[in-house]
Formats: sequence, structure tokens, C-alpha cells
Amino acid sequence: MNIAGGATLVGSNRNADWTITGSNSGSIGGYPNGFTFNNIENLRGGTLDDNFVFNDGANWQGTIDGNRGTDTLNYSNFTSNLTVDLAALGATGIETVIGTTNATSTLIGSNTNNTWNLTGTNSGTVNNTLSFRNFQNLVGGTLDDNFVFNDGVNWGGTIAGNTGTDTLDYSAFTTALTVDISALGATGIELVIGTTNATSTLIGGNTNNTWNLAITNGVTLNNTLNFIQFQNLIGKLLDDNFICRNPMNWSGLIDGNIGNDTLDYSAFTIPVTIDLSTLNAVIIETIVGTNNATITLIAPDFNNT
Repeated sequence: MNIAGGATLVGSNRNADWTITGSNSGSIGGYPNGFTFNNIENLRGGTLDDNFVFNDGANWQGTIDGNRGTDTLNYSNFTSNLTVDLAALGATGIETVIGTTNATSTLIGSNTNNTWNLTGTNSGTVNNTLSFRNFQNLVGGTLDDNFVFNDGVNWGGTIAGNTGTDTLDYSAFTTALTVDISALGATGIELVIGTTNATSTLIGGNTNNTWNLAITNGVTLNNTLNFIQFQNLIGKLLDDNFICRNPMNWSGLIDGNIGNDTLDYSAFTIPVTIDLSTLNAVIIETIVGTNNATITLIAPDFNNT
């Protein structure tokens, strides 16, 4: 059977595999004599599960409505780079989107506030309604995007927050967490949340860094990226300036690493005592006190010059 032309093609009320072969053409499996269609503007699934499978490079020009059941858009046949933009997709009633492992797959969020739950490498859900897998790269929409990592998940590609106030949230981790800014593969992010369930370590980027430490285990890096719930801070290859502000009481380690690194208390307006034997800071070349209050420096318990 062949259907040539029409506004909308509605599937039968059974599980169906739709093969999308071109911009407005394809076939439906399960018919003994075959069932093909062309010049169709819109597709609508039946009341059970519909699987819309795209041939390599096929770009459907109309709308796809999964209707009821558990319905899927499947791009796993693609061998060329794939971008699925949820804001422009023209698909409704879809529960799962499958990218490709044969090329780079990018998923762009809709222009709403989005919560992305990252459940595994290149897989997760959006807003608890749409599941996705085989997407290496994620791009947020134009509003706020919150990327929430399940315990232990190591995302295998890139994450771009796009516009809005966007967050990477590792608070579900129960194992030790290290976030290395230079290797993170994330851009357009305004806030990174560590975990209080295990040790969280933050490593700076390969630039001169200014760390503003305003609260316990909270920091702003280079006035652009905010962090909370990180116990340990490690500088990188160049100079790191750790600016301490009262009433800050940092509970973890500060490691300057390579470069000329500084602990700067000049913003303090209350008395402060710095005991070098208990400071829990290493590889620091300079400590700057304050002119705004009394500051006391206690030397470590060995011969000092």
C-alpha cells in the first residue's frame, strides 16, 4: 500500500515502527504487502507505542505526534553529525529521543527553565518527561538550565549552559568528587554545586585565577563562576590569588599548586589570627594581612627565618 499526499497520516492502534526515509516520506512496518507514504505533512502515532526511526540524514519537515503510549524518535542510523533542537523539533507526545554513536550528537533544550537529570554517560532525562541517550553534547535553552548529575556519573561530552543562569549540580554524589575547570568540558555555566556527602575538590583553570572566598566552602572564581559545597581548592599552572573575606572560615585544604600564589586577608574587617601550623594551606608564596582590623600571624613550631 502506498499513500501519496495528504495533511496528516494517523497510525493504527498497535505498536508500530515508522521508518523516516526523507523530508516527507517513509514506511510503516508490520504490513504483509508493505506500507509506504510520501508527500505527507504530519505524522500521528496510534494509541500504543510508536517508534519513529530516521534513516541516515533524513530530516522530517512536518510534525510528529507520538499520541499515546511510549513513543520514540530514533536517530541511531545517522553517520553524520546530528543536532536535535527540542525548541524547533516539531514533535509532541514523545517520551524518548535516541541519538547516534556513529557521529557527534547534540541535544538542545527547549526555551524554558529545564532540569536535566544526567543518569549515565551521554544519557538522562529532561524535566522528568523526556528520556535521551547517545547524545555526547548538551546545550541549554534560553532560560535557566540545571544539569543534575546522578551519583558517580561522568558525562562523556560537553555541556553548554547557553543563556540564563545555568548550574552543574553534583550534590547527589556519595563518592569523592573532583571538578577540574580546565578539563570540565562545560561552558556558559554560572554555578557549580559540589557534594556534602563526600570530599569535593575544585581545581582551577590554566590561567591566573582570582578566588573570592566569601562563605565556608563557597567561592567565586574570576568573578564569573560561583561554587558551593567544595571543601578543597587547588590552583593550577599560573598565579592563584585566594581572597578571604570575613566571616569566612574555610574548612578544607587550599593548595596553590604551581605559580606565585597568595592568601589575601586584606578585605577582613574583624580581627583574624593566622596560625601557620594549622592553616591547612600548602604551596602558598605570599600571605597578605589587613589594615582594617588586628591581624596576628603565628609561626609554625620549628626553626624559622
